[in-house]
Amino acid sequence: PEPAEGEVLIHMSHISLDPSMRGQMENRADYVAPLHIGDVMRAGGVG
Repeated sequence: PEPAEGEVLIHMSHISLDPSMRGQMENRADYVAPLHIGDVMRAGGVG
């Protein structure tokens, strides 16, 4: 894809998938809001 005016396209080479994400997906984590189908999963990455 081509970035629009004022945007930047970044190719991600690494992404962090943490065990705590599973608790979010299964609504078991009491320290973060639960995720639902279609929600955005936040993760760290390098690009």
